Amino acid sequence: MESNIWEVIEKNKKYLSEKILLHQYSQEEVTADGIPFEYKSKYLQDSAYNLTFLSSALSFKSLNSYKKYMKWLSELMQGLGVPLDVMVKHFQSMEYVLSSEYKEYNLDELKTYINEGLKVFEKTWVENENISEIDNHNPEVDLFVEYIINFQREKATEYIMKLLEEGTDIKKIYMEIFQPSLYQIGILWQKHKITVAKEHYATSVIQSIIGMMYPYLFKNVNKIGKTFIGACSGGELHEIGLRMTADFFEMDGWDTHYLGANLPVEYVLEEIKLNKPDVLGISTTILPNLPYAKELIEKVRKTPEISKIIIIVGGRVYKDNENLWKEVGADAYVADALSAIEEANRLTLGAGK
Repeated sequence: MESNIWEVIEKNKKYLSEKILLHQYSQEEVTADGIPFEYKSKYLQDSAYNLTFLSSALSFKSLNSYKKYMKWLSELMQGLGVPLDVMVKHFQSMEYVLSSEYKEYNLDELKTYINEGLKVFEKTWVENENISEIDNHNPEVDLFVEYIINFQREKATEYIMKLLEEGTDIKKIYMEIFQPSLYQIGILWQKHKITVAKEHYATSVIQSIIGMMYPYLFKNVNKIGKTFIGACSGGELHEIGLRMTADFFEMDGWDTHYLGANLPVEYVLEEIKLNKPDVLGISTTILPNLPYAKELIEKVRKTPEISKIIIIVGGRVYKDNENLWKEVGADAYVADALSAIEEANRLTLGAGK
């Protein structure tokens, strides 16, 4: 018997998804032959994803992360028009199948996660929470987002470049325009007011504008003799936050190496050994990608010439999970680019020139 139930779930999620599908629709007296192929394919894909989140939450003992996922999933499914009772039956079937398949395991914790998660799912659905598209209704953010989602790239670019020419601080643009704009665009996608393609387009526009800002970014920067390397966990699709963080380090006089997303651990490790940074930053958005961060940190700590470097982590997965950064072995968690700079400078006090 394998030691952990979460390992078994992740290893067998394809098989389990089939069992969950068949159990759920047997309750409706629908046979496997009566389920349309397109629906079955999507169901199995989504079910496997739900199992991955469950197993990831169990592996890191993070019930809070699982609840957050279920809240997000509830809002998403409601926006798609999926009936609540279908989703409730899905998770009830999940518990039934896992309980039937793995009777030899102690499943108390697993059942707690599923039941507590389902409570959050139903509560979110019934209350029909209205997520604010912008927290503080900043007119600058409103206008910038309007340009982007209407495919007015030139106007969006001109708007930001004019702010720069007028002397607006770059960090203010990053924190008070780009960051809330990205949040709002994500909410618009989640509420199905824009397509995935438009959401990706919006991110690419902001990345393009950031590239055009670099002549301003590097102006009058005094190097302090410290180095920062930034990498996203493997599988991450959201890397712009880390890119903005690396830019903040540049503005503060650090030399930076921004590695982006989807690099194998071994490649990142080689870059770290080659450059021996003062600080390594790892960004992770979702729980299933957290093992990448943990593996990278473990390998850094086991490599003598780089074992002592400072490692900070950030990303949505750590929010409201105050001990999760300790679980992966980091030295600190930072909430945004500004706090990353502050924490890095504090932890490397006396380093550099």
